[in-house]
Amino acid sequence: MGHVVTLTLHLGVNDFPYSGPENTPRRIGTRQRKGGQPEAFSAPASGAITTHDVASILEAKYHLMEVYYEDTKAELAADLESGLANVLEARMNGAPASLDPFGKAIQKAEAKFKEYLSLQKFDTMGIPGVPTMASIKGINHRLKHPYSKKNPSRPSFIDTGTYQSSTHFWLDE
Repeated sequence: MGHVVTLTLHLGVNDFPYSGPENTPRRIGTRQRKGGQPEAFSAPASGAITTHDVASILEAKYHLMEVYYEDTKAELAADLESGLANVLEARMNGAPASLDPFGKAIQKAEAKFKEYLSLQKFDTMGIPGVPTMASIKGINHRLKHPYSKKNPSRPSFIDTGTYQSSTHFWLDE
């Protein structure tokens, strides 16, 4: 009787703070409204939100990784199968056992997800709320004036680029 191996594909992100140290205390400041008394205010510290938090919010609202998987699962399966066949053939020809049969397929899938973001493929897939209003308005926190009306529109889900760059896919047995 043969041995059955089940693999689980994980689509996720490397988890780290968006900016600054993770446990920075809240910022405290004062402001004075026209003709009023000075008042104190506090705001969340920079770095209070992580890439995992953002990915969870985006997945709950837009199902980006789910939509991506459904759109590419046949190609991904073919790439995984091809990788396994190539490693088996290499092993029969004397290659070391340390070869990763699925590494190239996973790297390709991850790169393709990032490409979907960059090339605005999600904008044309019928996902409600996509393209996002922030992308249409050109809100871009990489610019000196992120909310300027002069900013050109940008791809949805790529404001700072942190979500895209933190994307990580992997397999588990």
